[in-house]
Amino acid sequence: PNLGLSSLTVGGSSILKAGAKAYSFVRKAGAAPVVAAKAADPALALDVKQAAGVPGTASVKVTDYETYDSAEYVVNFGTKSANDEFKALGSQWNWVRENKAGWSLSEKPGFLTITAAPGDINEASNNAANILLQSANTDWTIDTKAVFSGAPGMPAQSAGIVAYQCDDNFVKFVYGAAAGGRNRGPVSGPGSLQLIVEENGNQASSAALSMANIIKADNTLYMRLVKKGDLYTAYYSVDGKKFTEFAQAKAVLKDIQAGLIASEGAQNPAFARMMPQGAPAPAPAGPFKASFDYFKISNASAK
Repeated sequence: PNLGLSSLTVGGSSILKAGAKAYSFVRKAGAAPVVAAKAADPALALDVKQAAGVPGTASVKVTDYETYDSAEYVVNFGTKSANDEFKALGSQWNWVRENKAGWSLSEKPGFLTITAAPGDINEASNNAANILLQSANTDWTIDTKAVFSGAPGMPAQSAGIVAYQCDDNFVKFVYGAAAGGRNRGPVSGPGSLQLIVEENGNQASSAALSMANIIKADNTLYMRLVKKGDLYTAYYSVDGKKFTEFAQAKAVLKDIQAGLIASEGAQNPAFARMMPQGAPAPAPAGPFKASFDYFKISNASAK
């Protein structure tokens, strides 16, 4: 079935772009404009849900009830987000599963230090503590400088930037533990950059880049995540000057918050099956900490 749209408007103005499933706009807090749509195939069912306000998300779903195929389009309305230099924690933030003993502004003055705790938000592991978030329901560019206590290790330590709808729908750009191959299980080493997309509790896509011969001895990384509609592009730098594109991924998220995450992770059961028979389980790594020097975000509307 043709699950496309022939028309998509915000406040009466057309915003439809070929192939786009997510649109984002910067607005003042308050009432959201009305979203209207028409299905390309008028025989298909069309369901439009308006945003409750700004920030908020309107959704358009096209469904073929003969095949039960469907497609969803979202229009995100967000307010301007706020930067933070972590001299004190700004009022724009909220914590998911806060553990006050697991974060500090004084351990490394001028930095927010998060000590990774057991758990993650990958797939069934929806228990990571101390996810720091603020409303970011627009297009944006996020920059942070992170100093890590060492290379991430067992079982799946990681830390970095997250764009978050809920534990089952997110985009995560992190420096994480290196994954092993067949008959090797998890491996030690400098770790890898990872761009992970999860939708409805299932990993939709992922990319990884070994940081061998890239990350310096001081374990400092500059990380940048750019959102334009449903496209997320990750960049990294070791000096804060020259940024290299790492990976791109697509995700359709609603009511987006963005911020920082650090977690011990949960070992993928597949790794256990990769280990040689009778081999002892790898020992967990020591405490893993990520100290973030700043969080800078610039908001933008769809063009």
